[in-house]
Amino acid sequence: MKNLIIGIITLLLIVLGGFYMKKYKNSEETTAQIQQVKWQLNDIDVNKTAHITFQLKDNKGNEIRGVNDHIRIFIVDKQLARSYQMRPTFAGNGSYKTTYQFKKEGEYTIFLYEETGDTTKQFAEKNIIVGKKEEKKQRPIAVDTVLTKNIGTYKTSLLFRALHPNEEETLTFQFQIEKGQKLKFRSNTGERAALRIVDEKQQHFLYVVPANDEGQLQFRVTFPSEGIYKIWGTFYINGKKYEEQFVLQVQERKNS
Repeated sequence: MKNLIIGIITLLLIVLGGFYMKKYKNSEETTAQIQQVKWQLNDIDVNKTAHITFQLKDNKGNEIRGVNDHIRIFIVDKQLARSYQMRPTFAGNGSYKTTYQFKKEGEYTIFLYEETGDTTKQFAEKNIIVGKKEEKKQRPIAVDTVLTKNIGTYKTSLLFRALHPNEEETLTFQFQIEKGQKLKFRSNTGERAALRIVDEKQQHFLYVVPANDEGQLQFRVTFPSEGIYKIWGTFYINGKKYEEQFVLQVQERKNS
């Protein structure tokens, strides 16, 4: 009798497990299912803890499942001078929260994206004001005229052809090394380099991972519109982490 009861309980658990998997397998997707982003932002002031909360739901108002570990926040100011990268905490029922203390007042844009090891773009964005709104005229964002910089102890040149909107281009970071020397472009735990890219109007955010990091570091990027873009690069060289920034201009192709 005891074995019979155990067998019935086991069978019941299998049936319930199968029902659960069938019910939720289609909801455990990616951010492509998100139709609603509900923000909860209290008044945000300089040097005070800002509480940022948002809720992700599908077109039926259901919680988006299966993305908890992948959601990331990237915040930039209007001049693209300051940026903040955060990983929010899952709070249940499709909600996420984080806190931050902004050091400067002004206008900022919050981008939400999914970090899964693939190139992606934002699935939501939100403009916020920290402190009082700046009425000053925005200074033009200067494009880099020199694209050779030091990343770690290595002189590095950013190489590419002309950049046009909606045309894929390869950005190559060429490291000057001694003959026969090889560099490993990953951390000791396997993390890869990444580019976070925002346009001057704060309408587009791109998270780009390398198309090639064996022997050289290359990224394939499709800029969605013309304009000035700032790149925040995270690089790993022989296990060590480095950060560097570049500012590029994307122009419409001229009719010949």
